[in-house]
Amino acid sequence: MLIAFALLGCTSGEPTDVAEVPPPPPVAPAPRHVTLFGVLPDTMHDIETPPSRALIDLGRMLYFDARLSKDQQYSCNSCHELAEYGAAREPTSGGAPEGQRPRNAPSTFNATLQFRQYWDGRSDDLVTQAQEAFLNPREMAMASQSDVVSAVSAIPGYADAFAAAFPAEPTVTFGSISRALVAFQQGLVTSGSKLDRYLMGEGAAMTPEEVAGFDRFVSTGCVSCHSGVLLGGGMFQRLGAVHAWDTPDEGRAWSTGDEAERRLFKVPSLRNVAETGPWLHDGSATTLPDVVRRMAHHQLGRDLSDDDVSSIVLFLSTLTGTLPTDYIAEPPLP
Repeated sequence: MLIAFALLGCTSGEPTDVAEVPPPPPVAPAPRHVTLFGVLPDTMHDIETPPSRALIDLGRMLYFDARLSKDQQYSCNSCHELAEYGAAREPTSGGAPEGQRPRNAPSTFNATLQFRQYWDGRSDDLVTQAQEAFLNPREMAMASQSDVVSAVSAIPGYADAFAAAFPAEPTVTFGSISRALVAFQQGLVTSGSKLDRYLMGEGAAMTPEEVAGFDRFVSTGCVSCHSGVLLGGGMFQRLGAVHAWDTPDEGRAWSTGDEAERRLFKVPSLRNVAETGPWLHDGSATTLPDVVRRMAHHQLGRDLSDDDVSSIVLFLSTLTGTLPTDYIAEPPLP
């Protein structure tokens, strides 16, 4: 009997210490991961000539001010809600006063790094995007540039804000309005995601299962479009590249009139993708597994298993960064 108890390590009847099994060492990022992607910067401002605090504060007020739309009901934040990772929870955004836009509102976070703006890439940069949004009948619906300037100038409190932001040219212009908006949007960064920390060498930032999902994302071929620091946002791609995609949206051809660009869309960034649903250009996908399955089938010609889909979706959750809550807090308006 003593032998039996000894074998069990319980000769005295007292509990014994059990040696803890150390956790597996963290997995360092594979060199190909670092090469294919990149760490999101803390700021997107020009480091050499950063905007003044007054300019950023002015842009923040303009972003939240619905009085700059035709019916004074829609601001930039109405369709690009900063507390919701810069997107909207509806499939397509409500605009003023012409009704719903046919496309899902993309996030304004990290947008500065995208090579063009809008799903069809019709704006070269955020300045022209902001200007078009004011005049688009399905967005803020102002009749002209001068109407936008008049709307801002009619609010007395903006005079001091523009004078502080533009001391050399305090008169309100359409250009200064859009430049202020862009200065604020350049600070809309969501750094600090698990992926960023992992790529910076913090191997424990991602679990082994998440790293496996990262590998699955790469090996499946998703990186043929979703690479770079934004995992997208840097190229056009034809929707339905392998298997036809049934959609009435003409994509880039809608703005260019070029039939060769029919159903070409800007590849969206996957940063914060787990927080910006519904997804796709028309908001028709309501779950991330649905997005992954459809894109793999139509764009890559691959029908993924449930395990493949779950693994990739788990990786996509590591792309969620931290919202700069103080920076995006709604300000008091003049």
